[in-house]
Amino acid sequence: MRNLNTCLMHLLLLLLLGSIALMITANEQISQTATTAPNRIKIMFEDIETFVDNTQFQISSVTTSSIQIATEAIHRDLEDGEQLLGNPLRQALHDETGIETAIQALPDLTAVAADLFFRVASLIKDCNKARSAGKSLQGSLTELSKLLTLTRQECLPRDRPLCDTLQTQPFAVTIYVDQLTSDYHLQQLEKMGTNENFNRTIEISQRTFQGLPKRVSLETAASRTEIRSVLNQYRNNLFDSVHSFEDVANAFKNKIKMYKDEAVPLTEKVANGDLWRWILVLGLSLLTFLVWGFLICGAPCGCDSTPKTIPFLQTGLGLTCVLSLIMWTFGSVSFIIGGHCHVLICQPLYEDPTYITLNELLNTRDIISRSDDNLFYRILKANRSLRVDSMFNKCRNNQSAFRTFDLQTIFNIESLTNAKEWREYNEAIKRFPAILSNFEVLSPKLRENLEEFSSLSKVNFTNYRNNISQPITNKDLSSVAEQLKSVAKHLTDARSAENMERLAFRTQILVETELQHLKKIRDDILYQMAALEVFLAPLNKRINQSLSRLKEIQYFVDNDGMRISRKVVSDYMDGLNRNLEQMHSFTKKKVFYEIGNCRPLWETFDMIRISGCNMMVDHLNGFSVACFFCILLFLALAPVTFTAIEQFRKDFEGSLDSITHRRARNGMLINEEGTWATPSPRSSSEGVQRHDLPPSEMPWVIAREHMDTMIPSPPRFPEQVPLRLEPNRIAEAFAKSSRILDATKLIRKPPQIREPSPDNAPATPVRSQGVQSIASVSRILDSARSIPSHLRSPEPHLGTTPSTSSLMASSQSLLMKSARHTEPSRNIKSPIPRIIQAMTSKARRRYESLKLIERMDRISPKSWL
Repeated sequence: MRNLNTCLMHLLLLLLLGSIALMITANEQISQTATTAPNRIKIMFEDIETFVDNTQFQISSVTTSSIQIATEAIHRDLEDGEQLLGNPLRQALHDETGIETAIQALPDLTAVAADLFFRVASLIKDCNKARSAGKSLQGSLTELSKLLTLTRQECLPRDRPLCDTLQTQPFAVTIYVDQLTSDYHLQQLEKMGTNENFNRTIEISQRTFQGLPKRVSLETAASRTEIRSVLNQYRNNLFDSVHSFEDVANAFKNKIKMYKDEAVPLTEKVANGDLWRWILVLGLSLLTFLVWGFLICGAPCGCDSTPKTIPFLQTGLGLTCVLSLIMWTFGSVSFIIGGHCHVLICQPLYEDPTYITLNELLNTRDIISRSDDNLFYRILKANRSLRVDSMFNKCRNNQSAFRTFDLQTIFNIESLTNAKEWREYNEAIKRFPAILSNFEVLSPKLRENLEEFSSLSKVNFTNYRNNISQPITNKDLSSVAEQLKSVAKHLTDARSAENMERLAFRTQILVETELQHLKKIRDDILYQMAALEVFLAPLNKRINQSLSRLKEIQYFVDNDGMRISRKVVSDYMDGLNRNLEQMHSFTKKKVFYEIGNCRPLWETFDMIRISGCNMMVDHLNGFSVACFFCILLFLALAPVTFTAIEQFRKDFEGSLDSITHRRARNGMLINEEGTWATPSPRSSSEGVQRHDLPPSEMPWVIAREHMDTMIPSPPRFPEQVPLRLEPNRIAEAFAKSSRILDATKLIRKPPQIREPSPDNAPATPVRSQGVQSIASVSRILDSARSIPSHLRSPEPHLGTTPSTSSLMASSQSLLMKSARHTEPSRNIKSPIPRIIQAMTSKARRRYESLKLIERMDRISPKSWL
């Protein structure tokens, strides 16, 4: 029962110490929270202000920069209409009709036509040369014919038959080129070669096709200017909206600053006033710790009680009564404040994820604003749809502030950046003109020239070649010359023969000069005619192909050109709209999902409720719990303490009675002036009686007849007594000395080392064996000391040798050392703390005497009694 009471009291005191630690910890935490509250509130408002500033800056930067970049890109596209609108149109025409190939073939046709014109001109020129040469040859032949007639007439009669053999028909040039030169096709081709009309029409067609992009740029300049002005207007509208949004953000920041200026001084006042609360709670904790100190000093600890144990317990028990009233007051106040704060403040703050209470408070006009508009409408302007639960849940999920606070009602990015909702811009796009109207690839003049060229290239040179291929003269002049030479040889008249030879020579010269020259011209004409025939056939085919291709292209342009132009314009407008769509998607993605994430606001809100609830209200409730728990511990300690006091009183009285009874039973009194080991020689008769006793029963104390209480002095070893012993006694003493030395060594070893017995019996502690050995040796020495004086006197016949004396001295010395090692001196410490050990000298000496006697009885009862 006593052990149970002791354990229960120590357990309650340990719990009381934990409650004191809880009170101090809660007090320090509340004080620290209250001290840092102004700085926390200031940082909180600064963080909110920084978040609002950063969010406004990010949203403004993204929207303005996005529309600025998009409009600049569109302006560049509008200014570069020739490259982005004209060239695609030309490429689309080429992809559909191959117009570029047809137009590029016209310069080649011009080069071929120039070659044709040159060939025709050369042919006509050669024909003119042939005409001139034919006229000259005809004159020479006429003169030759006249000379031949005269020569025949001058022949002699005898030579007349021979001269008549010569032909007298006139010589004539039979080649005629006038038909060739008068051909209509060749004449028109010659005119086309000299006239630049054909080449000019081809160049115009080429410039028309190559200049299509520039023409498109000029025709759409007005529409592109209109689109540019409309874009600038919508950009300015966005800038105005951004300025309005910045004004709302600045107004919100001003309200935050105003709230900060009101909240920070208030929290500073609370922090300054919290110092007195901290001092009171700290004093209460120290007072409780003092009560705990009184109780722990008087609590049983396994030792005997002291005279101050009961007063300590009584003092601590009395202080608990007063301290319970104080703790009840502090705990009640803390419980009321903490409980109401938990219910009214912390519980609404931790209603995840519905926040019903905060919704009712902040979204209700009757409680906050007393008007038709709630708190968020008054702060964020025209935003009635925002609710607390949605705001907190989105911020906890780190969504953007634009979506969290529904800023679409303030800054409508959808209508400001979505080009599909720009009515004027869409109307300007619809009014964009057709860019392929009145486009003529094949002009009427070019068509006429190509058709004429095609018809003129169909020339038939067969008749002309046949006529020119005939002999140049009607007679073969070479044969005439040979005939004249032959006739001249047979003429008898030398003069006639000479004239005939001269005429033959002249004919030969005419053949070799004029006739040969005309033949060369005729051959050139025939070659050129043949070349023209070869050249005109593919040329005519090529002209016809180009003409038909251009006709097809012009027909396609006239019928399907609008479709192509609309497609090109649509692609061009899609490029413009693509920039706007990219701007809209980028802005929406950034503003709605990436920038201005409101997780910092959630962390600020979480810091507020952690600082206010976890670090303030919870510790305030913990302090109240500690106070009430201390009261309960005080109530539980009261009966335990009363029981401990009664037990201490009984133990103290019982210990005094037991010691007095034992001393009276033994009839022994401790001699204060003698030693514990040396008997007091009172009389010879008593000495003889003691000598008659065996050595093991020799007492170390003297029986007295009176029972006066005396305080024993510390034990001392007796002085060295010279002995005269026989050799067998010396050997026995030496053996005992060795055993003493071994026991001393064993005693120095740790107590937990044990020596096993030979018969597997339980091991006997080494220290006990050493004590028994010392006791036996002590009995031998006691018996030696108890020898009568007449036996201890020296005798000459038995005298002691120096070795014997030395051995006896060594044995006594070993006995003294082993005794010191066997039972070292111990300091009996009182369980009462040093600070409260102010006791009377008599009570202290009495307490120490009782403890010393009990200790000696426990160690070696036989050696003392």
